Amino acid sequence: MSCMISANDNLITLDSNSLSSIDFDFRHSFINTEEPYSYIFGRSGKEHYRLLRKISDSFDGAQISDVGTNKGLSALSLSNGKNTVRSYDIVNRVDQRVLDISDDIGCEFIICNCLEDEEHRNYILSSDIIFLDTDHDGIFENQFYSFLVDNEFSGVLLLDDIHLNEPMQKFWDSLTQEKHDLTEFGHFTGTGMVLFGGSEND
Repeated sequence: MSCMISANDNLITLDSNSLSSIDFDFRHSFINTEEPYSYIFGRSGKEHYRLLRKISDSFDGAQISDVGTNKGLSALSLSNGKNTVRSYDIVNRVDQRVLDISDDIGCEFIICNCLEDEEHRNYILSSDIIFLDTDHDGIFENQFYSFLVDNEFSGVLLLDDIHLNEPMQKFWDSLTQEKHDLTEFGHFTGTGMVLFGGSEND
């Protein structure tokens, strides 16, 4: 199965064959061989990292926000050499080896609540792509979504774990912007895309 999505004048074409053929081209042995970093190479439909790279590759010179760094796998997947990524978390869980290569991959790792600092709020609001992967209790997800709506964000919001539990399912069901369930290409607990800047769904 395949699908095509137009996101801010960028055409994203998704199918299992193209996702399975993605070459991450990491020149760092620990990413290629050690868990959890080697999860990046998991097949689409089980892990979402190939989908993140495919979406990032569909943009050129994009500004990307990764909210919820954890170990940094999503940031690594989004960092393709063409785009600029800022990855946010309130606790540092990133291996020093990832921090050491951050400049090489065009990614900056920042420890803060990104909604409580004006500079970072502005970066997020001017991003072309945001990937949100935080507590999965629906609370921060709703807060973050409201922040984007209230400030007239115009871009792509990617969401992890939209079918993980009842709060996340309710959150996903409540969204009124144009949205696409990409779980078959993403993470088995649910991956969603929300497109801002157009008209809301009736």
